[in-house]
Amino acid sequence: TYRSIACNHGQWMYSTGARCIPAPCLAVPVVRHAASLEACVPTPSGDECNYDCEEGYEPVGVLSCYEGVWNQPTCHPRRCMAAPSAADVEDMRSCIGTPSGAICRTKCSSGRRPTANFVCQNGRFITEG
Repeated sequence: TYRSIACNHGQWMYSTGARCIPAPCLAVPVVRHAASLEACVPTPSGDECNYDCEEGYEPVGVLSCYEGVWNQPTCHPRRCMAAPSAADVEDMRSCIGTPSGAICRTKCSSGRRPTANFVCQNGRFITEG
């Protein structure tokens, strides 16, 4: 049905059903390190859109639309959830849960010395240096 607002003899006349509703989100949301978000458009105000992050990152927060504006969830670098391993290295389970960018010092077997430490990088350990 056609809805309109008109002025008639100095009085505003509203047709049946004329009202203001929250605007949907019509732009593609921007979440750094997120996978493609084109499928989120259009999203009605008050609704959420599922999102995934690039490899090595995990979603933090909910992507939702409110009156035509997206909120700002993030994709954080993953923690390292497996212990690093290498030849002649002692048990490194204490490294489990190391945040991305943090160092886990190499523990060597008796009579050995480390040549490098491990660094957690987006959910995986690499050797520094």
